[in-house]
Amino acid sequence: MLGGVGIGTIETEIYRLTTQYLDLRGAAVLSVVQLGVIALALWVAERARAVTQTRLRLRTEVPAARLRAADAPALAVTAVTVGGLLVAPMAVLVARSLQRDGAWTLANYTDLGTTGGRSALLVTVWEAAANSVSVAVAAAAIALTLGVAVCLVVSRRPRGRALARVITGLDAAFMLPLGVSAVTVGFGFLITLARPPLALTRSWWILPLAQAVVAVPLVVRTLLPALRAIDPRQREAAAALGAGPGRVLLSVDGPQLLRAGGLAAGFALATSLGEFGATSFLARPQEPTLPVVVYRLIGSPWLPEPGDGAGRGRGPGGGQRRRHARLRVAPDPARPRAGRARGCDVEVGQGVGASAGPATRSLRGDRPALGGYHRREQRDGPGSRAQDGRR
Repeated sequence: MLGGVGIGTIETEIYRLTTQYLDLRGAAVLSVVQLGVIALALWVAERARAVTQTRLRLRTEVPAARLRAADAPALAVTAVTVGGLLVAPMAVLVARSLQRDGAWTLANYTDLGTTGGRSALLVTVWEAAANSVSVAVAAAAIALTLGVAVCLVVSRRPRGRALARVITGLDAAFMLPLGVSAVTVGFGFLITLARPPLALTRSWWILPLAQAVVAVPLVVRTLLPALRAIDPRQREAAAALGAGPGRVLLSVDGPQLLRAGGLAAGFALATSLGEFGATSFLARPQEPTLPVVVYRLIGSPWLPEPGDGAGRGRGPGGGQRRRHARLRVAPDPARPRAGRARGCDVEVGQGVGASAGPATRSLRGDRPALGGYHRREQRDGPGSRAQDGRR
């Protein structure tokens, strides 16, 4: 959405090649290149960390320090950054949500219980919010479970050099999703879990699993410092007093996990609620999440219902839309390079969360497209005419 057409990243190119051109091979090549670059960066970071790493000391009470004059520049930069990049955009969004046609109103919020003109959405925004919360809770639970298990292994310091390298490699492997784009994670799930015995693309659990993969690195980075700060002699003393491995885990590691676990759970939940990259590949139209709904409402204007007046045809939370039409289609799989047809205004794919249905057809036959198509009228001037897909 940002940066314009001429500015792209590997993440946007992977998404474009997959959803618009159906070029899965090209998207796979870009994903592998991104994985290689991130793996190299993580290796360099791990080498630097191993040289400069120091043991932390746990302190339950930290005395408050007074602000000094030397802190003024840091406070000013922080205030400008938070105010200009975080508070101001949120304030503008809140103000715009309370306006319609120049008047202050709550009508935009009441429209959240509808699906918009001509069924712009298949579910209401409230249903999408409920689905987002349920998926985020499941993803956070999976991420916490997996993150705790990984931290208990990675936080140990084995004496053998070979085993130490294995643990270092395990730590780096679970950090990959932190550097690799979520689009790559979703694309990997899409092409890997589409066939038996791991056919999960039609399962509800594929979204929590994908979002958990994205959230696991944050959970690990939050819990790991707390576990590494524990003095190994505490575990040895507990074992010497007759405590078993489980009792040692509960009495020594457990309190530290509980303190850091709340923060890790909050990070995992927030990450899952706002995750869009992987979800955009895997969400079904009947069960979208809030980020997917926001993307579809921004990128897919709709027609008013037949017989609607000038005040209708609005989507949930939106103002009067300019009537404009565009037929969005999927290209012929036999010609992956052909993304546009001459003589008509076409774009590929229906948008995020689209699925091939009875009306989802390619212009070059009856093959189902990756995304469906929809039609929008355009009346921008006297000389413009509606595009109906005819050459």
